[in-house]
Amino acid sequence: LHLRTVKTGFEDGVKQVKAFAAIKEPSELQALSAKLFQPNVDKATAYAREVYEAFSTTQTELGKLLEAQVADLNKQAVVALDTVVKGAPAGSEVAIAAVKQVLGAANQAYESFAKSFQGFGTLVDNTVATPSS
Repeated sequence: LHLRTVKTGFEDGVKQVKAFAAIKEPSELQALSAKLFQPNVDKATAYAREVYEAFSTTQTELGKLLEAQVADLNKQAVVALDTVVKGAPAGSEVAIAAVKQVLGAANQAYESFAKSFQGFGTLVDNTVATPSS
């Protein structure tokens, strides 16, 4: 993506320099400037969209990976806690309850973070999908 953009940009720059060098009248300069401006804006916009799409895809994939890892970690924590509970001596219920509370708070914090991250992604998607004029 980046190499293609640089190559295209360089080729366009060479063409534009040649076009500016061929100008003989001031009125031609204004017409050429207007002619070259919009295609450059369009190319910049297309490039920005491509970069955004790559970022969005990466964000989605990382989110899924993180979600799977957190789910696996939760399962392992529950299994480990169950093992500890089975072998825990009498009177350790308070400590076990505290550990369960910490795990529950950690899960809630993760879920809150995940929802915020998804909300941010949705906001960005909406902003890119409806560009201002």
